[in-house]
Amino acid sequence: MDVRAHQALPGQPQPHQRPRRHPRECPVSGSRPCATIGTLSAFLYTPVQDDPTETVLAAFTGHRYAFTRPGNPARFKPIYNAWGASILHSLGVIARQLPAHLGEDYPIAARAVTTDGWMSTIAASKLPRVECQDYADPDFAARHMLKDLGHARDLLGALPLIDLTVAAFAQAVANQGPYAVFTAVADPGPAS
Repeated sequence: MDVRAHQALPGQPQPHQRPRRHPRECPVSGSRPCATIGTLSAFLYTPVQDDPTETVLAAFTGHRYAFTRPGNPARFKPIYNAWGASILHSLGVIARQLPAHLGEDYPIAARAVTTDGWMSTIAASKLPRVECQDYADPDFAARHMLKDLGHARDLLGALPLIDLTVAAFAQAVANQGPYAVFTAVADPGPAS
């Protein structure tokens, strides 16, 4: 078939009139509630800024981080998640120790760690779920975090911190089930 002889359907632009398409890359991060209210974080690569792309992104993202090289958003997301997962794992390890060491003063320590200092944002968002062992309604399933940790390890190579975090998430999936929320990494025991 001679492609030069191809005629567009009536009302369709001719090949030389069609808008040029530009690839876009946009992994996102955030919870289901963030997606619902349109506040996901987007790791974006697009060679051109245009209104259609902006309209789509405005529907579900609140923050956009524009990368300048294709592939970097996809490389960054699993590393970003691995970093957060290792922080969450450490929160669980330390938080489980506090009640035994502080007894009746644990609530004071919990209030301090969730309201003051550089780590309060992280602790405030996850410690309540850890304290009440609420792992059933996943914002982000532990199995998905385990998958991202594998990708991060592939990108970063063997790092002891990532290896510990992978092992902790694998144990969380084994104990709490694949659909448990990723916060389940803070609980070493089997589901009750």
